[in-house]
Amino acid sequence: MGLGNEAVPAEDIENARDGQSGIARAYAWPEVVKILALYYAPLVLLLAIGAVWFLLDEVGLRQVVLGTADEATAGLVIASAITLPATLLALAYVVSRNRFHGLTWEDLGVRKAPLGRSLKYIFGFFMLAALLVVGLGEALLALQVPEPEAVVRSARSPATWIWLLVGGVVVGPIGEEFIHRGIIFGFLRHRHRFVTAALISSVIFALLHLSPVVFLTTFPLGLYLCFMYQRLGSIVPGIVLHMAWNLMVSFVK
Repeated sequence: MGLGNEAVPAEDIENARDGQSGIARAYAWPEVVKILALYYAPLVLLLAIGAVWFLLDEVGLRQVVLGTADEATAGLVIASAITLPATLLALAYVVSRNRFHGLTWEDLGVRKAPLGRSLKYIFGFFMLAALLVVGLGEALLALQVPEPEAVVRSARSPATWIWLLVGGVVVGPIGEEFIHRGIIFGFLRHRHRFVTAALISSVIFALLHLSPVVFLTTFPLGLYLCFMYQRLGSIVPGIVLHMAWNLMVSFVK
């Protein structure tokens, strides 16, 4: 697992597609749903409890959805803490399926990728993201969305910072890339054209963040990560990009 300096051999891309064929054999929709349930069920339950709690307070509920309330910050900290066991639980199921069907981690896209091309795709995304943010700026202001760093800045203790960073910047991106690009996109890519597979997997990825505001950024992020996987034959650069993105939106004004 890692980034290398060599160019992407054509056979590596082909091996990635062969791996997607193996994923298609091992993971039909019932298995995909099980993995999503294992990973997201604790987070969905947490958000459902929060929604019921604020159901009679429209202003409070709106603040939580947009991330402007202290309760939203507390909820994010708890969600970050839940991310680690949820990720381990989902990956444990994946390991058992892989062993049963003779799949390897490479079949899920864990393979070396060329450093130079990977960096080009990563920096290219941030250039596109800057244009997207400018284009959405007025809409976000109209929704009174807080500054991206507001949640992390409101952390009042080192422990809170640690939970936010470990859950949101390290564990979360790893688990989501394995699940959404390694399995779901790989499963769909074997059955459909790239555009169809990327759209479906990215919509699932964005919707499961359970926020109309977050959807505006996670959907294009998901599309780009699928594109990177398709071009590089590895999810490793996507994990790095996902981590960098989550870190940036947590701190950068």
